[in-house]
Amino acid sequence: MPDVPDWLINLLVQYPIATLNGLVAWYAWKQVRAKETDVLNRADEREKRQEARTDELRKEIRAAAETEIERTLSSLKESHTVHLASKDAEVTRLASQFTAELTKLAKKVDELKKKVD
Repeated sequence: MPDVPDWLINLLVQYPIATLNGLVAWYAWKQVRAKETDVLNRADEREKRQEARTDELRKEIRAAAETEIERTLSSLKESHTVHLASKDAEVTRLASQFTAELTKLAKKVDELKKKVD
């Protein structure tokens, strides 16, 4: 048997209930500490899973938003292109009308000039 101090042997002999209570308290403390560690570890794991899921959802939302933005931009570009094409056609038509009117006015000015001379 290992070297056990005499005072400890006397204490165990004189106060066996106190010794038993001490052992029970030590064992209970050990069990509580193990349970707390287990609860804390599970909470950390749950928090990590929640953060991972949140990051995953953020990525999905960001991807959906970027897709919607791209779709909207392409739609706007399309409508802008169509609108510009119609404006270009209108400008070309107005330019040709303006040129025709200028030609008519130039002919009238020549006629008036001939009448004045």
